[in-house]
This record gives sequence, structure tokens and C-alpha cells, in this order.
Amino acid sequence: MDLDTRNSGIASAGQKFMCGVVEGFYGKPWTSEQRKDLFQKMKKWGMDSYLYAPKDDYKHRSFWRDMYTVEETDHLSSLIAAAKGNDIRFIYAISPGLDITYSSSKDILALKRKLEQVKQLDCKDFAILFDDIEPEMSKPDKEIFKSFAHAQVSVANELYQFITPEKFLFCPTEYCAARAMPTVKSSEYLKTVGTKLDFQFDILWTGGKVVSKDITLESIEEIADIICRPPVLWDNLHANDYDQKRIFLGPYAGRSPQLIQRIRGVLTNPNCEYGSNFVAIHTLAQWAKCSEDAPSKTQESMSADIKLETENNDRNDVPENLGAHVYHPTTALKAALNEWLEDFKKPKEVKASVAKLPIMAPALSLLPPVTNGSTLTLTTQTTSSVMSLCPPADMQTFTSMSCIVPSLPLSENGSIQASHFPVMNSLVVDSKIMCTPDPILPSNGSYLNPSLASTPRNSITGLEPMDTVSIPPSPASLPEKMNDTVSEGLNKSSSEDVLMEAHEESTIESAPASVMTLDSDAEVGAQSVHISNSANSSTMQEDDFTDKGLSEEENSLTVEDLLLLCDLFYLPYDHGTQGIHLLNEFQWLKTNSNIVVDLLSEDNRKPEVVEWHSRARNFEELNKNLTKLVVRLNLVANRELLHELYPYVWDMRGVVSLLNSYVKWLAIGQNSTSNSLIHGNYTCKQYSSASLLHQLLSLYNNRE
Repeated sequence: MDLDTRNSGIASAGQKFMCGVVEGFYGKPWTSEQRKDLFQKMKKWGMDSYLYAPKDDYKHRSFWRDMYTVEETDHLSSLIAAAKGNDIRFIYAISPGLDITYSSSKDILALKRKLEQVKQLDCKDFAILFDDIEPEMSKPDKEIFKSFAHAQVSVANELYQFITPEKFLFCPTEYCAARAMPTVKSSEYLKTVGTKLDFQFDILWTGGKVVSKDITLESIEEIADIICRPPVLWDNLHANDYDQKRIFLGPYAGRSPQLIQRIRGVLTNPNCEYGSNFVAIHTLAQWAKCSEDAPSKTQESMSADIKLETENNDRNDVPENLGAHVYHPTTALKAALNEWLEDFKKPKEVKASVAKLPIMAPALSLLPPVTNGSTLTLTTQTTSSVMSLCPPADMQTFTSMSCIVPSLPLSENGSIQASHFPVMNSLVVDSKIMCTPDPILPSNGSYLNPSLASTPRNSITGLEPMDTVSIPPSPASLPEKMNDTVSEGLNKSSSEDVLMEAHEESTIESAPASVMTLDSDAEVGAQSVHISNSANSSTMQEDDFTDKGLSEEENSLTVEDLLLLCDLFYLPYDHGTQGIHLLNEFQWLKTNSNIVVDLLSEDNRKPEVVEWHSRARNFEELNKNLTKLVVRLNLVANRELLHELYPYVWDMRGVVSLLNSYVKWLAIGQNSTSNSLIHGNYTCKQYSSASLLHQLLSLYNNRE
């Protein structure tokens, strides 16, 4: 049966294209209140499905056999009713793969009892997930089943016959092309699933990789032929649970709307931080209503390097007068930001702290400590003004970063070991952690992975996003009595590098408000910001950071601010336009710093010198804009949203300010003598292997 025939069969059966959200990440699950808010937004945007599958929620995965208590069923029933009230299909997922014995009648009975309990709460749609598990069977299972796939299919089919749901989703262990052994076309596992799994099941698929940059029509046709049905995309494009230093605020991209005719649906698995997913979900909703991509204005004669730099995110490449059926990521992003801005204006307080994980302070050999709660002082011979920006006071007791899983622990064969994660129960108390094992976390940042424990951070390269070894969280998000990090700038008259020192005796608890001191030649001057849980109670001790006569409107967050925010934290494989500009400008200034060495007075009029100083001023302007963004974020009424975004923006602000100070140091003739450290021409494709923050730090660290 060809793909078109299968699709026409779907249409005749009345199956509607599924578009929605899967809460399927590792880390702290969303709260019931956040989920209900999501249902309202999804209804407004025309989406129809929500898949409940939080990896670290108490009874979804680790303790899947346990029945829900009366209190838990009340919460779950409330969620199902809220979804139904907003015309959202609530799909309950269970993930028994960690320890199920497929041939055990006791385990099968436990699954049936669990799903029947949820069905009694008026849930009509279910999913069974076998992702991120060891592809091996126990000895009793090997005596019963021909293969791993046969075992899973047998359990799934039996559950379907028992529960008779309206929709049943199945997530295979080989859920992307990279995990298909040996290939998609040759995978006996996928062939068995495709032919033996009841055809009422929809099969989930993430694309070429766990996190796929692009998903093509050809790749979808290939997998559909193997599994004998069009897949449902579980899209990890905006997922950030694999790297706690990254968050993805860019638009839905890399998937043509023409896919809609070849798949049964798309469920986005977004950032762990609920409030940060507005753009991801909003732009997916726009995408689902389109039928074709916008034509590109990029000229065929343009050089390959320029095309690569502008691919996917060049705002000059947006055609005019696009029809409602045409999708362009930039147009979708702007539409989402205009609406997201209103969310920042809604008064909302952070209601509860979260239990913090026992995480050690990071090593300082490779990364300067420009993170929350730390103190960093940079001095140059050209500036005397100093800027102080304090993170919100309540950030010291609540940050989203404190509850993100450090990094996905991998076993020797690359599979994910979920048993190391804290297990939470979002159906009872939002901040309650049911069990918190004490992971062994080395100070070099290679968490929970013995094979990487002795590997230098800068040698871990070439990994796809889901395999990233992440950087430890910011000191302000660490538990009390953890090591705080301070540094001293030692530069009396020369070109010596700034030295970073870690003072183990210093603690977060020792200071009521942490201060970050950085060079700031911004026109905006200096300011110390201190924030409480309420925007109305926040106090600002102003020096020269803002003009004292500025109106409330001038200090308000703007769409342009949000556009900068999204560009700095764009997508896993792409930086936004302003992010690329930031990287390119710093690289150019550093590479060509010899232009401003040993200048005579008449040399200042040379075109190349004028250009260097002009670009240095442009880089400083970017620094100012980011500083304004930080200040305006501090003043928003939605404190919950602020707390989710602030750790990321704070770190980015610190690094860009550091780089700005370095550019000023170069401007006075302190040349970086080794250009060999800049390896060729950086392109968007090369940038995409790591976060913008990490790329900026790498460029800074490659200096002499």
C-alpha cells in the first residue's frame, strides 16, 4: 500500500490532523496551573491535543505500577476536565520500559489496572512509550518472544484490546533514524512494529535525530513505508532538557507545511520552563494552518557562505504580502512576539520554591564565572564607570535553573539512565520531590557519565543536541552553603589576562544580594537593581543607568527587546540574526585588532582604523541593548515568567559585557597576537554545534 492510499484512508476514516504539545521532557514537570493555562492557549490558537508524559513525574515512569491515590486522581481528573472544557484531547501516557517483564502476567495486569483507573476519570486517549530504554529482554522474555519488538507489540496490542481507546499512541525504542539499527530501511525492529502493531495505533517519530534540524518529505515517506502508516511527529526542536545552559525561543522551522499531508500529527516537546514556550507553541499552531513554505528572495548568484549565514533566519529574506496559507518562520515569530508581550504584563507571582538538587560548583578552568550570584570585576585603562546589576533577590531561593536536570546520564551504549533523576509528583504538590537520590556530580561538569568524567569540556564536540554535556547551573541556583565564585581582575598596566579565582569559603548565604560588577560604557551608565517577588515592591537604586526622567512606557519591555531575546536563544542548530551579528562582529574585531596597535595620531584617519572603531561602537551598542533588556525584564509584572528566563539572560548579559570590555582593551592597542586561534571563517553551520553563549566564550578564551 503506497503512502497516498494510506493517507486517503485516514481522511475517509475521519481522523483529524493532530497538533499540540507533549510534556515529555526530563526534569521538573509543569504544574497543574500551568497545564490548564496551556489548554486555554491551545484552544485559542486552534490546537487540539496534549500528551501527558513527563519523564520524571512520579507514577508515569519510575513507579508506573503504583495506582493513583484519591488526592492524585482528583488532580488528574481536574486536568482531564480542563482539557475537555477547552476542546483539547488529553492523552495519558505510561512508560513501563525501564523494568517491565513483557511476559509477566502480573506486570500486564498492573498496566491494565493503571490505565483502567485513568479511564474512569473520563480519559479516552492513551499512549504507551518505550523510549530511552535498554533494547534487551530479560531471560523469561527471551523464552517467550522472538524479539524485543515482538514483546513490545504483544503488550501494546493486549492493552488496546482491553482499554479500547479512541486514540492510542505508541513510541518505539527506535524512535528516530539515528537510533534505527542498522538503518531505517533495514531495521527489523521497525519492520516488526509496523507489521505486527494494531493498525489503530499511531506511531511516534522524532525525525532523523533525537533533535532534528530538518525533517524532509523524503524521510517521512521512508519511515511511513517501514511502519506501514504515516507517523505522528514527537518534535524535540525546542526541547532543552539535555543542556541546562540553553533555552530555545526561536520559531518553528525546518519542517515544510507540506509534511501535513504525509503525517498524522505533530506534538512539540518544548523547553522545561513552561512560560518560555510561548513562541514555540504559537508558531507551531501557525505552521499547522499553512500548506506551503514562503518562497525565498535569496538570489541564486549569492555566495554559498552568505546563503549559509542567512539561512532560516534572515529577516531581509521575507517576501511581502504572504498569503494566510504560506508559512515563514520570521513572520510567525513576529506574530507570536506581539502576543507574547502581553503575557509579560500580566501580574503573576512565583508561588512556591522548589527543592534544590545537590549540585557541586563548576570548575573554572575553561569558563569565566559570569553567572548568577557571582561577582566578576573587569577593569580597563579606558573606562572608569562601573555597572552593577543584581539578580532578583528572590532568585536566590527560586530559579528554574535549580530544578533542571544537569544533563542526561548515558550508559556505556548511549542509552539514558533515568534512575538517577529526582522523581517528582506534579499531581499533588507542585514543589514536592518524592525521592532525591544523591548523584555523584564531579566538579568538571561531566555529570553522571563515567566515560566523560575525565574528559576536558572543550574536547566534547560533535555531539547532537540530546547528547550534550551541559555546564553546571549558576551559583545563585545552587543550594545554600554551596561554593560561591568570585574573581579578581589583576591588571595594573599591561596586557595580562584577567585572572579568575574561586574562593571556596565564600557562600551564597554570606551576602543578602549578590552583585555582578562588569565594565559598562553604556550610555545607560550604572545601576543596581534589586527585585522581590512582586514588580510593585521592587526597588531600583539608580545611578546613571537610566535617565531619571524616563516614563514608565520608556522603561517597558518592547517587541524589539523580545526579538533580541529570541535571537540570542534561537534554535539548537541556528542562531538568530542578531546572535549571528554579535558573533561575527566580535570575531572580526578580534581578528583585525592589529589595525589599532601602535597607532600614530595621523593613523586614526585611515579607513581601516575608522572601520574598526565604528564596528567596536556597534558592538558596544549591542551590549547596551542587552543591558536594557535585562533591566526591562526586571520590571515586568509577570514574576513567574521572569524567574524562568532570568538565569539565561543574566549569563548572556555577563558574557557579552565581558566581551565588550575585551574589545575596549583591544582598542587601546593591546593586540591579541595569535590569529591562528581563529580557525578559518565561522559560519552559521559551524556556530550551530553549541549555544551562542558557549560560542562567545570560546572566542573569548581563544586569545593570548
